Amino acid sequence: MAMFMGEIGWGKAFGYAISYVIYVILWLIIGGILFGIGYYMIEQSTEVKYGLWEPPEVKIDYGKLIVGIILVLIGLIIIILSSMATFFKLMSRLISESIPKTLVQRFPPA
Repeated sequence: MAMFMGEIGWGKAFGYAISYVIYVILWLIIGGILFGIGYYMIEQSTEVKYGLWEPPEVKIDYGKLIVGIILVLIGLIIIILSSMATFFKLMSRLISESIPKTLVQRFPPA
């Protein structure tokens, strides 16, 4: 089967797919580290003391809690936005490579 003008081959398409997966794994690691640190800080921000005859006493460190929530949100934002940005970047490169050079109009300098 003949390829259409400007169509890329399967090898190049799979190469871009592998690049995308590698970048997403990288962003998952970076965002996951921040997410994990934030989750640990949220977990450590509360302390419950149980007494034999008293009701449980709960202490909350609001500084750790707020910083933990912010780190969790930053981690999620890094994962989501960076994965999308990687997709857009690779697709724009793929599209620019698939357009034949003869179709790109060059304007003379003004």
